[in-house]
Amino acid sequence: MTANIKLGQRDYIQIAIDYATSQESLCDAMRLQATQFLANRAAALSAEFAFRLNEEQAIKCCAYIETHKHTMGRWAVNKENIKLEPWQVFFFVNVFGWVCKANGKLRYKKVALSAGRKNGLTIMSHLLASTALHFGIYKNAFISAKNHPELIEYLHGRFEKIKQDSAAKMHLIAPAPKLRANTLEVAEGESMVFDSTLNAQCIFTSVSNQAEVLVERAFKVGHFADNEFICLYTLDTSDDLTNSEMWVKANPNINVSVAKKYLLHQSERVEPSLRRHFILRNMNMKNSPELDLVEKKRAAAAERKRKSRERLAKFNVKRVEVGLSESERETLAMLCQVRAGEGKEPYSVDEYISTLIRRDKERLEQQLANPAGVVNLKL
Repeated sequence: MTANIKLGQRDYIQIAIDYATSQESLCDAMRLQATQFLANRAAALSAEFAFRLNEEQAIKCCAYIETHKHTMGRWAVNKENIKLEPWQVFFFVNVFGWVCKANGKLRYKKVALSAGRKNGLTIMSHLLASTALHFGIYKNAFISAKNHPELIEYLHGRFEKIKQDSAAKMHLIAPAPKLRANTLEVAEGESMVFDSTLNAQCIFTSVSNQAEVLVERAFKVGHFADNEFICLYTLDTSDDLTNSEMWVKANPNINVSVAKKYLLHQSERVEPSLRRHFILRNMNMKNSPELDLVEKKRAAAAERKRKSRERLAKFNVKRVEVGLSESERETLAMLCQVRAGEGKEPYSVDEYISTLIRRDKERLEQQLANPAGVVNLKL
């Protein structure tokens, strides 16, 4: 039974359960995580299971998060409070709700959340840190690599200010000289959730492969480790990248913070580096067969550029700007195509002009060699 639901308050626990139950839009990794969540809730009734879902604590944390104001976009203009999407509720309920039965401390020592760009991972990392600081979790679990206890107090004050000032943008600024927020580590023997919470790019990322490594290990044994909570939103290798209905697997915040129109635009860009960006950053796929082909094309393009730079350096080639009218540009394009020969790749502008210069020089040399031709050297 869900605990302490006040009048008008959202039933966060039921939202998390519903999200885990309805798995149509989830990738294989998230289906495994959702299934494990439901199984853990049932197992928690057994005395042998070491963990329980502290629903009251999870509700308090989610309710606290929703007291924050939006700081960006149309929601900030309207001064709206943050309202967690179901996938975000599922994440925070798990992170802050599961505790050890023996001592009541948080269950998860490592959390990884990975999804496509523009899905709100940065703001989620800040909200998570703000919530942990607000409820005093950091004080009991973290030390800094430089042993600066004052860092905790500084960050606590900073996040309290963020909560009170709806105009403040939640970007972590370097707290102070020699106080490195991104080097916080879990204290030996303590139960805590994160390896490096304040470094958003460490656990909230589409760049690092930390989540993929942990998911691969979970697939091998059929479940995630008891002290790790891993959320990896990505397309499965069997999914068709051109099928926009599949994109929600990598973009749980689609049509909220990431527009489908934006993803459609990204998917239509075919230049290798842009295609790589779509697969790797927007679809959060690091093991896509197409990505391998794109990487080979990028490597080949890089090699061509390297050879081109070597040739330019060898012959001391320099860029010269030429002004041409629209009709002259059209004529140049036509000549580059026609002079290359039927069915062949057209000359580049550089190649065509270089060839013209070289051949005109040859013609001039022939004229100079003939005394009768010297009197008429005009083009």
